[in-house]
Amino acid sequence: MKDSFFLTDKWSYESYMAKSMDGTFDSSLPGLFDTSHQHHTANIIYATKEDESYLKDMEKYNMVRYGKAYVVGESLLLIFEDDTPSSYDNLTIKIKEGYFSTTCKAGTPALGTRYYDFEKETLILQKETAFIGDTLRGYIDFTAFKPYYRHLKGAFKVKVSIKRLEIERE
Repeated sequence: MKDSFFLTDKWSYESYMAKSMDGTFDSSLPGLFDTSHQHHTANIIYATKEDESYLKDMEKYNMVRYGKAYVVGESLLLIFEDDTPSSYDNLTIKIKEGYFSTTCKAGTPALGTRYYDFEKETLILQKETAFIGDTLRGYIDFTAFKPYYRHLKGAFKVKVSIKRLEIERE
């Protein structure tokens, strides 16, 4: 775990917030106005073209900056999201008994959701066992070729918490 991301403490405003040069804020979503600092817990680039040159200049491409880790029953869920008013990119990794599975969906409200199955998957975790309250560090490198090319690669540091599943009542 030697990625420089582990030594940083970067943050952003919510994706719908913009700060002007004069220090005032504008919200692109009516009724929502949040100027709190959102600390980055992931540094994962994603690209949809086969040209691997994007890995050389990460700042020019899309980044997933937020991740969460939850204990659900006997499983650990890692969830990475990049949601804006115009698009979304969501990756969920479920880890149970030393094995993991992934779900990746991306899209836009206008074009709908696409689900990706990764043919190449690398997940490296700092430690084998994570407990509630731990900070889990890791690295992913996932590549999908269907339905379209998609590559996610980068580091994360997420705090493990418990997720309570809500039971629907009839």
